[in-house]
Amino acid sequence: MSKHLLLLGLGMWAIMSPPLLAQEIRSKGDKFFSEFSFEEAIAEYKKETTRTPLTFLQIRNLAEAYEKTGNETEALYLLRDLYQRDTSLPKTYVNRMLNMELRNEGVQKVRDFISKNPDAFGPQVMENAAFNYDIASQPIVEENNFQIIPVQINSPHADFAPAFFKGDLLFTSSRS
Repeated sequence: MSKHLLLLGLGMWAIMSPPLLAQEIRSKGDKFFSEFSFEEAIAEYKKETTRTPLTFLQIRNLAEAYEKTGNETEALYLLRDLYQRDTSLPKTYVNRMLNMELRNEGVQKVRDFISKNPDAFGPQVMENAAFNYDIASQPIVEENNFQIIPVQINSPHADFAPAFFKGDLLFTSSRS
C-alpha cells in the first residue's frame, strides 16, 4: 500500500512541478512585478537594462508596470516597440496599446494602425471597430429618450441589462 502511495506522490510531483518551474522568477524586477509592486519593478527593470537587455516578457511587464502607475506614454512606447519587433504580441496587450493610443493620440491614430495591420485582427474585430467608429462619428444627441427600469433579478454577482442600439441588442455590465 505504501508503495502505491509513494508512486502516486511521485506521479503527482512529476505532473505539478513543470508549471511551478515555468513560473520561475528571473530577476528582482520580475519579483516586484509578481508582487504588484510596480514602482519598485520599474526601478529594478531600469537597473537591469544597464547590465543586460530585458527579455520580451520583461519588457511587456515593464510596459504594464508603467501603465499601472499612470505613465501611459512610456507604456505605449514600449508596447509599440514590442509590436514592431514581434507581431505575435498577445491580443490583450495589443488591445491595451490601442486603448492607450486612443486616449493619448486620438481615433485617427488607432484607425491608421488598424488599416496598416489588417492581418493582425480577425474579421470580428474589424467589424466591431467599424461599428464603434460609426457610433463615435455621429453627433451627440442631447435629448435623453431612454428609460432605465430597475430589474429585481440583478445582484452584485449577476447582470441582466439588455440595451438596444439601431435595432440591435447590446449587453452592458457594471462588472469590470
